Amino acid sequence: MKNMGKQKLFIAAGVLLFIVSGCGKKVEENQIDMVGSEQVLRFCRSVEEAQDDKLTIIAVTSSGGFIKYDLLTAEGAVNVTRGYYQYSNGIPKNLSTVSYPAESWEYTEEGYLLFEGSYYSESYYVLSLSDEPEHTALRIEPLDETCRELNRRYLLPVGYGGNNLFLTDWSEQDFGNLDFYDLFDRFYPDIYEQPVPFTPDDDLDAGAFYRIPADVFEHVIERHLQIDYEELQRKAAYIPEDQTYEYRPRGFYEVEYPDIPYPEVVSYTENDDGTLALTVNAVYPEENTSRAYTHKTVVRPLDDGGFQYVSNQVIFPEGGCELWWHSDRLTEDQWKKVYGGDD
Repeated sequence: MKNMGKQKLFIAAGVLLFIVSGCGKKVEENQIDMVGSEQVLRFCRSVEEAQDDKLTIIAVTSSGGFIKYDLLTAEGAVNVTRGYYQYSNGIPKNLSTVSYPAESWEYTEEGYLLFEGSYYSESYYVLSLSDEPEHTALRIEPLDETCRELNRRYLLPVGYGGNNLFLTDWSEQDFGNLDFYDLFDRFYPDIYEQPVPFTPDDDLDAGAFYRIPADVFEHVIERHLQIDYEELQRKAAYIPEDQTYEYRPRGFYEVEYPDIPYPEVVSYTENDDGTLALTVNAVYPEENTSRAYTHKTVVRPLDDGGFQYVSNQVIFPEGGCELWWHSDRLTEDQWKKVYGGDD
């Protein structure tokens, strides 16, 4: 078998199916439609009807390797054998293989196949005294390519980690609890093409503190948000004496859970005022769901090729979603309590 890169390939042998992923080993962030999805649907029917069946799914990764899932069902139960492969001199080399019974198995209304299981890993057992869990989310149903492009442009660069742009309700009329420091962290690398230079202190017991010139901070924020400077100065810690903003980078006490949802635009509407209303599902393999919550995000494309975020509203579930994996930044009082001192 030759290295297939990002090509689509399907061998109609009844049990062999190739899909393509553009996200390295994180195949759950499906970015390209599956090929031969009807075979997965057939296999799911076999599971539901307790018929014997088998299926192999291969997810080709952008890193030049692939992940191979051998699925076997009997009497309604599913067993999974998963292997990681990487090419070496044109030959696929197995890096690891594990097998486990699927403890949960679901084909969702959103067109995802979700399954979960656990297997023995010596290194994981030393840390947790338990088997290592594995969650898999594969999009089976095709998705409109425009939705994917809108997702790549407006949602994925910010995502759900280390910020609340898509986690809370806000608008240009009321920015609510939007954290502008987290957005500064997200927008800065896009503008200056380098990481944020204001980093945490090497000493975990010390809190780093900076003063960012107002023209830098405001320029970064205005790149993607239409907000009056006076309002931004009220929302953030502005120091008028030297025209700077106080800035405390996220530290050890603000670290989030590493496995978080990822956004997927599932529909869009072009509004009369030129804005785009995007309906977005938060796909969360860790929670075995293809719709942890749904939000509607409005963006404004600009004539110069840029864009602005106009609003965000969580529309499902009613009452909002429990964001247990997310950590807000420490408030000023909390920061002083953790690190001590007033400076």
